[in-house]
Order: sequence, then C-alpha cells, then structure tokens
Amino acid sequence: MNFKPIRDKLIFYSPKIAKGIGVGGMFASGYFFCEGLTESKELIKKRKEELETDKLGFKETVKTTWKCFIKAGACGATSGLLIFLGEKKESERAAALATVCSMSETAFEKYSKAVAEEIGEKKEKEIRDKVKKETLDENPVSKTTVVFAGRGDVLFFDEYARQYYYSDVETVRHTYNDINDRMFDEFTISINEYIDQFNDNGIPLRRVEYGDQLGWNRDYVRKLEPDFSFHMSDDNRPCVHVSAWIGPKSDYKPRFGDM
Repeated sequence: MNFKPIRDKLIFYSPKIAKGIGVGGMFASGYFFCEGLTESKELIKKRKEELETDKLGFKETVKTTWKCFIKAGACGATSGLLIFLGEKKESERAAALATVCSMSETAFEKYSKAVAEEIGEKKEKEIRDKVKKETLDENPVSKTTVVFAGRGDVLFFDEYARQYYYSDVETVRHTYNDINDRMFDEFTISINEYIDQFNDNGIPLRRVEYGDQLGWNRDYVRKLEPDFSFHMSDDNRPCVHVSAWIGPKSDYKPRFGDM
C-alpha cells in the first residue's frame, strides 16, 4: 500500500490539524482545571483539619493543591504551543506564496510588455481577447445563473467574480469611477471590495474566496480602467468580458515599514 499520498496530505494540513488539536486541548484544559479545583477544595479542607485552623496561608495553600492543576497546566501549555506553531506555519506559507505570486506577476508584466513591443499593441490586444474568450468558454453561461442588475439587457462577465450579469456599459463605467474614488480615499482596494462596489451600484456580484488576498493600490495604478472584450457566449448571445486593464497583485497592501 502506498502511504505517500496520505503522508503528503497530513503534511499539507498539519497547521490546521495542530490548531484543531490545540483548540480541543484548550477545552480539555478547562475541564481539567475544574476537576482540579474540586479536588483542591477537598485537600484544603483536610489540611485545615490537620492543622486545626480555619484559614491556610498562601504558601501552604499552594503546597497543598499544586498537584491538582498539573494536568490543566500541561494541557493548556501544550495546546497553546500547538496553536502558535500552526499559526506560525500558515503565516510562513502565506508569506512564501505572496512572494512567489509577486515574482510571477512581475515576470508576467515584463513578458506582456515585451510581447506588445515585439508584435504591436493591436496584435497584443487580439491575443488578450483570445485569452478572455477561453475564460468564457471555461465558464459557460448555459450552466450559470445570470444575475439581473435591474438596468440594461447586455450580458456581461466579470473576470474577478467569475459571474455573468445583465447591465449596460455606462453603469459598468460608472462603477469603475466609484471604485477609483474608493481607492483614492483608502489607498488600496481588494477584489472583494471591488465586487462590493458593484453590489452598491445594483449589480449583486458574489464575493470570492481569494478576494482579500489580491487587489490594487495607488502606488502602481492611479486609475482603474475597464477593459471591455466583446464575444459570443456558448449559447450564441453577445457577451462583454470585463476586467481592469491592469490586473490585481498579491502584494497590494503596503507593509508596515512602507507606511
């Protein structure tokens, strides 16, 4: 039997497993503490009878009861360590992923610029449109619920929400203006905040899982412009693919030292 897939999955999910065990250990620690508290009360009562006194001093109380809380202390310390190590590992992975994404984005930008210079902007736009058509083909409208925005009857597809909706070009342009106003005020805007702006303008796009990890900031893009790419959907309807001319980045949030 090949145990490598199981081992690999255990390694991959080890931070979550560690945190899960740690959280469970915290509950167990609370149980052991309550158990120790009950036991310590009995020991204090017996010690008072032995010394024929109504009150024990601090040192005598600790000396009498400390063993009652060993399990709770050990369990709590171990659980806290597991949670810390799990969080630390996940933070390290996130930082490594952000670094790799940043390097990939930089390399892709250089490649795109070189391609545009080599073959010309018109040809580069044709290639860009071809890629967007492939995105539409991978997300067929015939298998998707189309959101009705309450205005316009043009079919749009948003690159970041991966969602179809009915609207009109002017509404989308207006939404991009609002997105730019928000980015000007807040310096950065994530993909989910970008999606929220469509929601505010009556186009109910759904937030996405990766939407807080990617975004834009005013350091590398002063203004987001919509890139409209016109195609036919898989059920032969005119469809407009929408995305920003400049794509989002993983390191869009300024680091503490950069502020």
